[in-house]
Amino acid sequence: MSVAYMSRFRSNYRCMAVALAVLTWCAMLPPAFAESDFSDANTAIESGKNSLSSAPKIPWYDSETDDFRAAKVEVPKPPRNNRSNFDGYDVLLGLGWLLLAVLLGLLIYLIVRSFLRREVEESIVASVAHAGADIARVEELPVALNKSPADFLDEAQRLYSKGDFAQAIVYLFSHQLLQLDRRHWIRLVKGKTNRQYLREVRRSASPSAGTLADTFYQTVLVFEEVFFGKRLPPRETIEGVWQKIDLFESLVGAREEQAA
Repeated sequence: MSVAYMSRFRSNYRCMAVALAVLTWCAMLPPAFAESDFSDANTAIESGKNSLSSAPKIPWYDSETDDFRAAKVEVPKPPRNNRSNFDGYDVLLGLGWLLLAVLLGLLIYLIVRSFLRREVEESIVASVAHAGADIARVEELPVALNKSPADFLDEAQRLYSKGDFAQAIVYLFSHQLLQLDRRHWIRLVKGKTNRQYLREVRRSASPSAGTLADTFYQTVLVFEEVFFGKRLPPRETIEGVWQKIDLFESLVGAREEQAA
């Protein structure tokens, strides 16, 4: 509702109230007095105002401002909620969600544990199978070693650093034979000669077969001089073989890279 509308409403209402009061007051006066005193409108309004001011208190009239006084309306208070703070339904609902979260977490834990257990079991089975295959290969080596280490190349490097070049050459030769067999360059069988192994490598269709055979051949020559000739070749010859270990390792894996 606009301000102008409210102002006009109050003005009209005030006029009606004053007129009603004047009429009421006129009815109570003698006819002669009424005709003489209310000849003009201003006198009538003033008389009505005085009458309202002297009358008992009227709830809708303000004598100080000579204006309409808004009636006080009691706003009804909202009904009190007698519901207890402890709501059993909310508690049960919260417990239900908590139980669901616990069950979901337990399910995830069981799935993860089952997956990890299966991975570990498969890894163990693969390790055992690999170890069994390596044991079978070692038994086919042409030399009887004092011990069978987990890594023949590490043992060869350890002996070389100690200055035990003869044993280092034996373990290096055994390592290279095992690698050639594992990567399917040769078929390691007890009783085969080194020349037969060299021919198997050279006959491979791999482009790196020739270089690999030449690298392995240098190890074979040093091994045969140590193992069969019972003499140690010059230090330079041994170092020459040792410097080509990395080349052999890169070439022996070339067959699997080409297959992939």
